[in-house]
Amino acid sequence: MTTIAITGGHSGLGLICSKKLALLPKVHLLMLGRSTQKIEAVAAKLRSASCTVTVIELDLASLASVRKGADQIRTLSTSGQIPKLDALILNAGIQTLGGTSASFSIDHHEETFAVNGLGNFLLVNLLMDVIAPHGRIVFTASGTHDGESMDGRIIGKAVQPDVRQLAANKPALRGGVRYATSKLCEILYAYELHRRLRAAGKGITVIAYDPGFIPETGLADSSPKIFKVMASQPWVKSILKRIGVTIGREIFSAESLAVLATDARYKDSSNKYFQSHDGVLYERKSSKMSYDARVAGKVWEDSKKLTGITPTEMPNWMA
Repeated sequence: MTTIAITGGHSGLGLICSKKLALLPKVHLLMLGRSTQKIEAVAAKLRSASCTVTVIELDLASLASVRKGADQIRTLSTSGQIPKLDALILNAGIQTLGGTSASFSIDHHEETFAVNGLGNFLLVNLLMDVIAPHGRIVFTASGTHDGESMDGRIIGKAVQPDVRQLAANKPALRGGVRYATSKLCEILYAYELHRRLRAAGKGITVIAYDPGFIPETGLADSSPKIFKVMASQPWVKSILKRIGVTIGREIFSAESLAVLATDARYKDSSNKYFQSHDGVLYERKSSKMSYDARVAGKVWEDSKKLTGITPTEMPNWMA
């Protein structure tokens, strides 16, 4: 049986991805998210398609909730109720645009970084022991992480990440910059995890993936309504594509996420970055800063301190 865990698999791109995964033979889908009621409604439909689904309550904005959800998965695995994970898809995320005022998580961390950065970082570390030897981890990133690209220039150029400053939003950053920088951190996590895995002789594949700009999804619910309406118009998308914006197609981008996590063609794609653009899945180079091992190592170690992760919560080779 193929066992796959996905965050945010009950709505938007995640829902389309989950439906694609449910078509796999003998698949067990672990759906992780805040609202178990909403997830159960989706899970019931997927189960009718002969897919086994387990719902796990997990809020990426709460470190305690991430620990509780991860512990449930570890218990299921170590007790033999499920095999080790063949794939972990880190799909869920938030985007807040606008000024420098920010919302903060229950842990007092700026919300965008709390969810996109720290929540994902903690979840990966807590689940490393229950990922299959040749399993895959897919970080859903964004082309906005690259300040030299049109994606990055439009939303706001990512800053060199300082984890403590990002968590405190000091100095205060605009919403677009906070989002772009959180996505840069996700790619830094992905590449640093690959380095640590290979140094320990582990064969798990780690991929970073940009689904492209898709205004139809709920990611930018904080954006002005007029922006969302305008951006979804074909003629606006055509202009954005011409000026260099990475344009995703909702169904193709979502199904590509499932493909990267499960298709044999991508089993040797660790430490790579992919983009979905205009109905084609490309391997791309990410930003220059994303390959800086020194920056990645500091972001990783500072994230360990901020999440309070202890040696007993991770494998010995990661401590």
